[in-house]
Amino acid sequence: MPDLDQQLRAVARDLVAGAPAPPPLPAPVAPVPGHPRYRRALVAAAVVALVASVAVAVQGRAPETEVSTEPGTTTPPSTVAAPPPAPLCGSALPFRVTVEGAADEAVPGPPPGEEPAEPGQLVVHWTGDVGAVEVRWPGRPQPLYAEGPVEEPFIGSGRSVSAGRTEFNFVRPGTGPDFTGDVTLDEVGAFGPAPCDLIQLTVRSPIGVSRTGLRPAPESIGGLDLVNLSPRIRERRQGAGPLTAITCHVPPGSGMTPPPNRTSGPDATIRGDQPADVLLAWLATNPRVMPSGWVEFAQPDGTVTYAVEDPLAPGWVSILFVVPAGGGWQFGGSTGSGC
Repeated sequence: MPDLDQQLRAVARDLVAGAPAPPPLPAPVAPVPGHPRYRRALVAAAVVALVASVAVAVQGRAPETEVSTEPGTTTPPSTVAAPPPAPLCGSALPFRVTVEGAADEAVPGPPPGEEPAEPGQLVVHWTGDVGAVEVRWPGRPQPLYAEGPVEEPFIGSGRSVSAGRTEFNFVRPGTGPDFTGDVTLDEVGAFGPAPCDLIQLTVRSPIGVSRTGLRPAPESIGGLDLVNLSPRIRERRQGAGPLTAITCHVPPGSGMTPPPNRTSGPDATIRGDQPADVLLAWLATNPRVMPSGWVEFAQPDGTVTYAVEDPLAPGWVSILFVVPAGGGWQFGGSTGSGC
């Protein structure tokens, strides 16, 4: 670039030096366009302006970047994904899992058909005689509303608990429960504080799915307690809900009389900001009532009804009425089967 600057300056000096001097004039006269002297002045000014502009451009230009055309000399943008977050509760489960008919070592990640692991969640699975067995830590807490259709039917199962051990036995296709211990959990460590105090166990067999939560039982009992992970409210509907619950079923010819249905009136002490808050408060005081699987009905009169069906027989077994009150909602009464 310095050589080009010197060459342009030399050309400008030669043009100016080679131009003949104009004859003297009696008085200053402005050049007339088209006059030879006007053209020479114009050329000289243009050359000076060109030299000045080139000099400014040369002095202010940033150094040029050389681009190589040789193959393999450029580095492509990084496409390496960020590593997954470390397990929130630990990289090893707090118990040893034995699945009948499966290898001892767990397979990392969920089995086919299950949801991917959530950030920080440890997920492993086995494939045994009963089907696919998946464990998630921490487990997902029980949702208030279902995010989609609830999977049914559920597998029947049995559970036995002893000090430090919990065994599950599941119904096999065409048979009853197999009491050889389909899934055995032997405690080997501590669970930790919430949310690490909850494990999610899912068993998917050819006849259905079983999904439950597990939490350490009191030391006096040992083993693991079951935690209901099914949505409290499985469906929301617009329109009138049921008003009457079914009566208890008695075997024909037994001579037994079914007990009358249970009913209760309004209670202003059971209230909440939302209708579902009233349902949760009422369930907390009625542990014998089904804790999940409820259907929410938005009634035409502005009230809300909650009802739950009998899983073994058609019909509503418990019905709860919720009414607006004082900017919130309160318990308006209930009815249910007497069983």
